[in-house]
Amino acid sequence: MIVARAPLRIPLGGGGTDLQFYSSRFGGFVLSVAIDNYAYVTTLQPSIEKGIRVKARINEYAENLNDIKNELVRASCHASGVTERLQITFSSDLSDGTGMGTSGAYTVCLMQTLSYLKGKLMDKKDLAEAAAHVELDILRRPIGKHDHYMASYGGLKLLRINKDGSVIVEDPPVTKKTLHELKSYLLLFYTGERRESSAVLSAQRELAEKNDGVRVYEYYHRIKDIGMRIHESLIHSDLIHFGELLHEHWETKRCLAGGVSNPRFDKLYQLARNNGALGGKLIGAGGGGLFLLFVPPSEKERVRSTMYQGGLEEVSFSYDWQGATLSNGFYSPRRSS
Repeated sequence: MIVARAPLRIPLGGGGTDLQFYSSRFGGFVLSVAIDNYAYVTTLQPSIEKGIRVKARINEYAENLNDIKNELVRASCHASGVTERLQITFSSDLSDGTGMGTSGAYTVCLMQTLSYLKGKLMDKKDLAEAAAHVELDILRRPIGKHDHYMASYGGLKLLRINKDGSVIVEDPPVTKKTLHELKSYLLLFYTGERRESSAVLSAQRELAEKNDGVRVYEYYHRIKDIGMRIHESLIHSDLIHFGELLHEHWETKRCLAGGVSNPRFDKLYQLARNNGALGGKLIGAGGGGLFLLFVPPSEKERVRSTMYQGGLEEVSFSYDWQGATLSNGFYSPRRSS
């Protein structure tokens, strides 16, 4: 039995500029931090079953890999060359559809365990690229590489996505004291609504392809600029400005197509602002999932109470500094008779 674990993430600035339709033309800039909510994949090679068994939201078994309906399993197994005698189990602290990068983290875990079965240990960059290859190139999902890199690396990272798709990973010069203080201002809430990011992102990509996407690109230019200023605010330990920029990001992103926000979320955000929050965002593509709010510590209880009354559930978190990890204590290579 092999167990892989990979962290989910909170994009702090520039989120979405890694999307292929944008980064391939203008380059991307994403500042993000991994958190201690995780995705897990357990891989086992059974003694008597030669087929593929998947334990996920929908459980299934097939003698032939091509008959497996779970496209992530099917694509990852083909990419890794492990195509039979497998039992794969998915689980996570936060389910997919919450905007936290669960699908990317699952893919990182899956590629890590399958590669180990082939006798290959990948470094963090190769692991991120292998996972991104599955989702972007094989499955053609309308996403970027942000989730895969954060799940693989962990920590606080600045990702510079080049037009050719290559990614430069940097450690921002932000002090531990600043990161600790930043954490004291942040609150995370589950809205109770899930959504598939592909629907939101596909709508934005389709709009970008019309009339050369001028309007969509303008919004993403602003998001990138705000992300760069958020990066600078953390370097200079200017947390109040960080909160103000988070609000500017909210006002910009909600103008994008595809149902990024809705009347309920707009109302909840305004209530949070009325009770002391300086800024906030729906994490990920939007349309559901989790709210991140920036709240001065003295106002936290008021905001918590307001969000509870609105039906939201708080999600506790800390930072993750390990990235993807692998536990193989129970695994021994299968011997042929």
